[in-house]
Amino acid sequence: MSRDEVAIEQLSYEIRNDCTLTQTDVYAILETLGRKMKSHLEDGKTETLVSGGLAVQQK
Repeated sequence: MSRDEVAIEQLSYEIRNDCTLTQTDVYAILETLGRKMKSHLEDGKTETLVSGGLAVQQK
């Protein structure tokens, strides 16, 4: 992992501090989201995530 990457463990820890979900729940959601995004991208679909004013788009 490069210095510019954030591990899913760190991300799930940070997210659980901002909501009522457990770190395990957040981790499971992020893992599932990653698999679903990968599948859609492999199918040639475009994905856009919009949350809190931040939009991330992958083609």
